[in-house]
Amino acid sequence: MTGPPLRTDRLLLRDFVDRSIAASRATPRTGFGLAVVEQDSSRLVGGAGIDVTPAHAKGFLGYCFHRDVWGRGYATEASLALLRFGFEDLDLHRVWTTCDVDNHASARVLEKIGMQREGTLRHDARLRDGTWRDHFVYGILEGQWRSAQ
Repeated sequence: MTGPPLRTDRLLLRDFVDRSIAASRATPRTGFGLAVVEQDSSRLVGGAGIDVTPAHAKGFLGYCFHRDVWGRGYATEASLALLRFGFEDLDLHRVWTTCDVDNHASARVLEKIGMQREGTLRHDARLRDGTWRDHFVYGILEGQWRSAQ
């Protein structure tokens, strides 16, 4: 990633939690968030969620974790739980997400949970310094997920 981060991990995490709380109160509910708490310390280390578009039976998966817990499997575990919830409880047909093209760790998580890279969104996001960033698009269909179980 070039340039300074848009916001600190703590602010990103706080924003994610705030949006998840607001989504839980919406009617009809289309956002489902999980707070991820480290078992040993009871410390909030991140969050994950799925935002659904019921008319199209699809959901957008997202997660955000504090840097000091990267590589410990939290994103994988939370994402798998959300895929299961999306396909089994919400009856989704497709779940998709994006990640920065330079975020190799996140790409590995998405591939580990069975998602396939479907393409690239060019200049999809602009950082505070004006730098445009590309994102990979990943997706998984309900049938693919079920056959992997």
